[in-house]
Amino acid sequence: MKPIIKNPKLITWVLIIFLTLSIIGLAHSDDNIQNLTFPECPDNPISLEEAMKIALTHSQDIQSIIARIEQAKIGIKIAKAAFFPTVSIYTEFTKSNDPIAYLLKTSRQRKLPPNANFNQPETFDNYEIGLKFKYNIFQGGKKFYYKNIAESVFEEECLERESIENSLLASVINAYYDALVAFDLIKIAEESVSTVETQLRLMTVRFNTGGALKSDVLSLDVRLAEVKEDLVRSKNFHKNALALLGTLLGIGPDSKLKIHENENKLIDYPQSYSEGVKIALSKRPELKKLKEKIKQSNIGLKISKSAYLPSLDFFATRFYDAEDMAFYEENNNWGMFFTLNWNLFEGGKNKAEVAKSMKALKEIMANYKKMILQIKLDVKKAYLYIEDANARLTVTKSSVISAEESFKLVKRQFDGGSVTISRYLEAELDRNHAKTRAIIAFYDKAKGLAEIARALGQWGNYEKNK
Repeated sequence: MKPIIKNPKLITWVLIIFLTLSIIGLAHSDDNIQNLTFPECPDNPISLEEAMKIALTHSQDIQSIIARIEQAKIGIKIAKAAFFPTVSIYTEFTKSNDPIAYLLKTSRQRKLPPNANFNQPETFDNYEIGLKFKYNIFQGGKKFYYKNIAESVFEEECLERESIENSLLASVINAYYDALVAFDLIKIAEESVSTVETQLRLMTVRFNTGGALKSDVLSLDVRLAEVKEDLVRSKNFHKNALALLGTLLGIGPDSKLKIHENENKLIDYPQSYSEGVKIALSKRPELKKLKEKIKQSNIGLKISKSAYLPSLDFFATRFYDAEDMAFYEENNNWGMFFTLNWNLFEGGKNKAEVAKSMKALKEIMANYKKMILQIKLDVKKAYLYIEDANARLTVTKSSVISAEESFKLVKRQFDGGSVTISRYLEAELDRNHAKTRAIIAFYDKAKGLAEIARALGQWGNYEKNK
């Protein structure tokens, strides 16, 4: 008889080398932290639309949720794997003088001596190699339930991406408009500095010729310091807004990001609050996520109840035993087994698991109701905000016209010497405040529109829906 393995030692060394290489490969891990890269900052000024696209591509929040979605996809594959059998190959070496092991192993080798002394067996060697097959036939439906949960988790992660996009784009728009507000405030402050510096020079000349009081010069000095302080604050506000925008885009706060000076994104939204609530309740991904949570909780309840059902497994094995790895086909061993397992008593564990699942479902239902109220509140706040911004914008437009006209009249009177420096500075300050309020109201309306879109869930899946 010829052995089925002609060179057993070679096979042994091949298995040892393969196992060693596998362990080394699993133990090795790249130091990914050392290879971190970030996207480069665009050289040219970017529009608001371009900023939104960059954020959707490079934001670390987006990259993180994409990785989680891929994990959820793999989770589905793992759950589906339970529907397939498991097949494994194994090998073992035994050296012993245990009587039971001696009887078992030598019998499998077909070499049990007829006069064997089971009480004092000799030390023996045994090599065994075999193939195992296992398949779960019934498990109370758990395989289907776990697959359904995995699919629901995948849907939940996709909805989480929508939620992140919805919040991210609203934040990008808000930061972009903040940068534009700061830019316009810088121009107002620079204009004020130029105006006050001009008047200070003229007042100094008049003072030197005896045509003005020292107090007038000092008043202009104080006003110049104030407008320069406003300029510094506006520039810092602008830098902070760009740093925040760069971070949201995934570029970084230190980037030399440049944006267009004039941007105003038109956003359509229902004029009535009730219509807005209907849209929000149908589109907000946070609510859809909780629906998936409810689905998962219901499935979890079914899994808990399935513990009352039996499980049925099928096993098959084929293996060879030899004292020197000379395995012969005539000496093969095989077996087939069906195992039915039914837990009749678990100390009340199954009942407790069912009760726990029911309470978990009740908790999620409460969170679902809470989210409905939160979404309604978001929509209400957004509509009130845009209403306030519209009213302020209307008022500030007329106040800018009035303040500008008043400043021109007072300046003409001041140049003619009919009003004091205090009145001139008051008019100049009123004009600047009116312009500042108008700019803030204008961009507050723009940000309010973006906030309504966020409250309605319109920024989720933006690239697909626009």
